[in-house]
Amino acid sequence: MDAYNIFESQWKKISEAIPGKTEFQCIQRWEMLQNEQLTIWTREEDEQLIQLVLKYGEDWKQLALIMKNKIQTQIETRFIDLNIIFNSQPWNEEEEDNKLLDLFDQYGTKWNQIAKLMKDRSVKKFDLIFRKQSIKFQIIK
Repeated sequence: MDAYNIFESQWKKISEAIPGKTEFQCIQRWEMLQNEQLTIWTREEDEQLIQLVLKYGEDWKQLALIMKNKIQTQIETRFIDLNIIFNSQPWNEEEEDNKLLDLFDQYGTKWNQIAKLMKDRSVKKFDLIFRKQSIKFQIIK
């Protein structure tokens, strides 16, 4: 807050005054602090988020432009939480392991592309599963 009080909204100067932080990180943190009272999600916002992800995919920047009262990180975090709640299907080891290995051979670590081809798996959830499976198959990313 002190850097903001000194430099107002000159984000480049603010980021230079805070070691290890970029302009974008400073803006994002400031917006989060300003929107703290807006972090509680309503059922309507959850439904809107799900519909927007279905329409635009996991493009958090685009969704933040549409959902004016939420920032990118809030939207992404909430979607991950919702996805875990609504899509907690267990990993089918035999079938999905084989598909995962085939897609990994084809696409490498292009998680967005792989996740689109893996039914009912978000990029974040898929990446977590892959990390666990990579140990099993001794795959190094």
